[in-house]
Amino acid sequence: MTKLDLHHFRQFCDTHGRQELWVSVESYILRDWAALYHISNIRKRLETGKRPQSSYIQKISKIEKELLFETDALMLTLNSMFGLALQIVNQAFISPPIAQEDLKWKNLEKHPDFPPNIRGYIQPFWNHPTCQKIRDYSNISKHIRAIHGQLTIDFRQDVSQTDYATVKFGSKQFTLNVGDLEDCRKFTKEMLEGLISLVEATLLI
Repeated sequence: MTKLDLHHFRQFCDTHGRQELWVSVESYILRDWAALYHISNIRKRLETGKRPQSSYIQKISKIEKELLFETDALMLTLNSMFGLALQIVNQAFISPPIAQEDLKWKNLEKHPDFPPNIRGYIQPFWNHPTCQKIRDYSNISKHIRAIHGQLTIDFRQDVSQTDYATVKFGSKQFTLNVGDLEDCRKFTKEMLEGLISLVEATLLI
């Protein structure tokens, strides 16, 4: 798929009176920056865990709480991108647009204005295990309980290695380590940027 040119897309929206569509796309850009920020903070806290100090046990406990906070913020940010994907389609193709409180995949996918090529693009992402993992984490974290994790430090190598992994969660008993978190961000980025490119191409037909 062609690499997304956001500057060009903004010009397209301005030219064709699609300001609300641009607002949704710009919101994705801000969310992706936020996701990178949280991943960076997670990496920094893992580096802190490599440096033993006095009261080390208390320090590990503090780092684990900070990692939980950052993981929560990251996953909730990524989960919000699924709503933005629906809103981008809604603003681009549905006339009149579906009201925000009714904008759900089940309402959108059956709408007669929903282009088949856009539906065909989104559907595999919507059914992907990574999507389910992000949504399960967010729903449990928001509505049921905090999803704790554990910091691990391996001193057996010349340079100590650290990682963080959540406890199992959701009906499929998912877990997340730091590599998984980065993969989740890559997944949402691929989905949204591919969608935006396809939306522009479809509107130009």
